[in-house]
Amino acid sequence: LTTKFGWSPWIALGIAIILPATLAFFVSRPILRLPELSLGLATLALGTIYEVAIRRGGDFTGGFVGLSGIPPLPGIGTSVARAHYAAWGLVLLTVIGYSRLMRTSRGRSLNAIRADRIVAQAMGVNVAHELSVVFALAAAVTGVAGWFYAHYIGYLAPESLGSALSINALFMVVLGGRKTTLGPILGAIVFVNASDILPGTESQGFFFGGLLLLILLVLPDGLL
Repeated sequence: LTTKFGWSPWIALGIAIILPATLAFFVSRPILRLPELSLGLATLALGTIYEVAIRRGGDFTGGFVGLSGIPPLPGIGTSVARAHYAAWGLVLLTVIGYSRLMRTSRGRSLNAIRADRIVAQAMGVNVAHELSVVFALAAAVTGVAGWFYAHYIGYLAPESLGSALSINALFMVVLGGRKTTLGPILGAIVFVNASDILPGTESQGFFFGGLLLLILLVLPDGLL
């Protein structure tokens, strides 16, 4: 919208939030009935379908070549320092929003679902609806991240955000601790810095594979 039609990035941000959230809400209804492992595979499959759709999107999405010339964000531009602080600002807002959500009745319902879906349902929690809502919220946050990434990099292709990124994000959550608010952030910091230090793809695979096994065996709830 910003590259092809000249929309303001700030207006496009609204679309980047609403569109993924809406799609996630309706897509999640049938797949959230699946067990956890099947659900994970289903979401990866959906990502692959989406990637194919982007590749077939022609001039609007950039197709196989990708979309170049995405305008930088006003006030940030191509400045690494400004982008750094803006990204951490978005992380802080996300943490505050999540912390407040978990203190509400909806947050208590989600904690009950996490502990035991059947018991939560017996207590009157609409499990399917609550999970769809949190699925949509996660998609909205991801939409903001994708919007920021695209405008900072200035180029986006189907392989820019492939299934490997989803696997890496899952690794960050497991590494830091999925039961804590700051765990995934710590996992992301460790992962990104280790990726910068390690020389090649093979050594990274060896290191992260071994680290994941160690975490699952010794600290199954993560570093935090």
